[in-house]
Amino acid sequence: MQPVRAVASATLLILLTVTIVSGPLVGAVDLTPEPQADDAPIGSGAAEVSVLSVPSAGVTLERGQYGSESFYLHAPDARVRVDAVSGQPMVVYKIRIPELGATFGTTRFLNPDTVGTHSLSLGQKAFAPERITQESYEAELIVLVRTGDDEHELVRQPVTVAVVR
Repeated sequence: MQPVRAVASATLLILLTVTIVSGPLVGAVDLTPEPQADDAPIGSGAAEVSVLSVPSAGVTLERGQYGSESFYLHAPDARVRVDAVSGQPMVVYKIRIPELGATFGTTRFLNPDTVGTHSLSLGQKAFAPERITQESYEAELIVLVRTGDDEHELVRQPVTVAVVR
């Protein structure tokens, strides 16, 4: 039993010493990794992105299940192909419904490891039932690449959002 106790005590002592020496009070040792040259700020850089598909139909506002009164936005995924990424640019998929004053979107953060085909999903977005007064709404579907302060639109097209009661 004594050897086990000695090993446990030594381990605890080492952990405590490292924590104190590298902590904010002493700060004698910095254990954080040095930033790599390729650690660009999020949103900076460049990427070649092509849109493989976006929904031209099938965007709906549907009443929730299980007695829910809310309506939920459902939209098919957009599919994109990402090539030649440098830095950490972003690709954005969003739907804007001006009559409801709503914009919903999703952002995929890119890096050199994310080359390939990606599906971009909006998920479900809720609306109070009193806001849904029409049988359909005109909306705008947008896919863009954001690099730093620049936005490059890949797709901007109208889409009708059907209300399913």
